[in-house]
Amino acid sequence: MSTGPSAIDNISTLHFSPFIVAPYITAFYEMVEARPNNILLSYLVLPLVLYPASRDKLKSSNIKSTIQSFLSQPNVQFGLGERVQEYKEITNQSLIALLQNSSLTVDDDLQVHLSNMKPDKSACSSISTNSAKNLGKILNKYDVISCYRALGVKEL
Repeated sequence: MSTGPSAIDNISTLHFSPFIVAPYITAFYEMVEARPNNILLSYLVLPLVLYPASRDKLKSSNIKSTIQSFLSQPNVQFGLGERVQEYKEITNQSLIALLQNSSLTVDDDLQVHLSNMKPDKSACSSISTNSAKNLGKILNKYDVISCYRALGVKEL
């Protein structure tokens, strides 16, 4: 009997690889203005884009959508604090990968700036990519603290 990783572990590792989910973060920042501390918004991207209930609501969002209209869908906010903690490490790894391949830069005041070097999106779901962009459109209207407060996330 093998003591190594199971097939399920290997599939999960591939599915949540920083190189596969990093394009969702860049898609999000395509819609977010550079402002101090906006790197903290990246910790909301994966928990909201990869969770089916919030992704479904995000894919139908538009420029007029607000955090309140986003939260009107049942189960969107359910367990968000735990999901933020769960995806924290993969978000950190994705940000490091994006910094290393020069897809984004971070200033001293934690402002994220995108470069012209975009990560490969061929392994990404177009629905999730569009959902990440729509999330950026929604959160761009608010400051970082207000986003976390409205979504009920108390710690990072």
